[in-house]
Amino acid sequence: GDHPQARRAEVTVQLGVFDGRTQYLAVVKDLWHEQQIDQTFRILGETFQADLDDEHVARLAEQTANWLGLDFLLVGAQAERHHQLEIKALYTRRQAGPDLGPAICGGVARSVLTGDPVMLRSRAWQEVATTDEFIQNNNIETYIGLPIVESTKEVIGLLVGASKRRLESWSLAGPALQIIADRLGLELEMRRFQLDTRSQGLY
Repeated sequence: GDHPQARRAEVTVQLGVFDGRTQYLAVVKDLWHEQQIDQTFRILGETFQADLDDEHVARLAEQTANWLGLDFLLVGAQAERHHQLEIKALYTRRQAGPDLGPAICGGVARSVLTGDPVMLRSRAWQEVATTDEFIQNNNIETYIGLPIVESTKEVIGLLVGASKRRLESWSLAGPALQIIADRLGLELEMRRFQLDTRSQGLY
């Protein structure tokens, strides 16, 4: 089917004679990695072609989470410099309460907001996240937190992806989310520039 997590395979069947008997030999090739690479280029291509208004950011979060197999994906941005984090997009595989967004932005995410990426792959690391309400309450197995920065390297937001299981797409997830974070950084910086110029009567 066309479900985001459906796996496709290529099957080749050959007729042959072995030990004097006619037999069929079937070779099954898993096309999952090729499928993931195709999805990578499609989604990242759309990311750079489109203007990332709030509606597109929300759609991008959902597409990216489904593509990578994430249960949660959050995009947060500083509404103004040094002000509280504003949640621009929050995708969850299942319906969640209103406290989920703030919970994701706490704990480990606070270190991401200082400019330090966090990429954790196994529950063995949960010892370092015992005070993170989101990680503990949701039994998170995989966690990727990336700062969103502007051209001056100031952190202006964060991108957090998490899953309750190990990701088959782990080798793609980090680099792909980093590209998306970089693109979001460009968009958020442009929005800030437009707000600044409007407030000064220059736009």
